[in-house]
Amino acid sequence: MKRFYKEVSVSARDGGFAVLLDGRPVKTPAQNNLVLPIQALALAIAAEWREQGDEIIAASMPLLRLANTVIDGV
Repeated sequence: MKRFYKEVSVSARDGGFAVLLDGRPVKTPAQNNLVLPIQALALAIAAEWREQGDEIIAASMPLLRLANTVIDGV
């Protein structure tokens, strides 16, 4: 998938911390909001998004994949 965002940030919301791409919250594959319980985890996942080049490679974002699995209950 081609990179579609320029800015990555973290914001407190919904009782946790959300990763934002160009100000929009990241969603899980099941369309749940990606809200993490601790800021350090949100910052680490934001760093994974920031490190993506012109193409988004999901396999290079292990923390995001783990968080998606937990949130979606897969």
